[in-house]
Amino acid sequence: MFKTMREGMGISAAWLAGRLGVSRRTVEYWESERMNVSEEGWAYVYSLERRFNEAVDALLRRVKQEQANASRDLKVVTFTRFKFDEELTEESSSIPREFRSVVQGLQVSAYAMLLDRARRMLEHAGIGVSIVYPS
Repeated sequence: MFKTMREGMGISAAWLAGRLGVSRRTVEYWESERMNVSEEGWAYVYSLERRFNEAVDALLRRVKQEQANASRDLKVVTFTRFKFDEELTEESSSIPREFRSVVQGLQVSAYAMLLDRARRMLEHAGIGVSIVYPS
């Protein structure tokens, strides 16, 4: 379950190990059940999952707000995807201010997974999603 949660958020074992102050091998042992996951490991992954879900919810609320402000139904929304982790921490980035605190410090691959989850939910609701990279 630990590995499934990590991979479902698009987070690498090495990144997670660095955040927890353990070796990548320790994370691999946890995931292969050679070792029990530490309480700190579980707590951190659960907190990441909570932040991940909050971020998806924030994106969906933003789209609903844009729909409410639009004079017609939105057919397509645009999300910005980034190439580098550092772009998620820049104050000048195109991440909406209310959303920035949720994604700050995440791995850019996690942000991509988050956008994909929101995209699937929106497309299920009939709203198209365009994902662009900043120029």
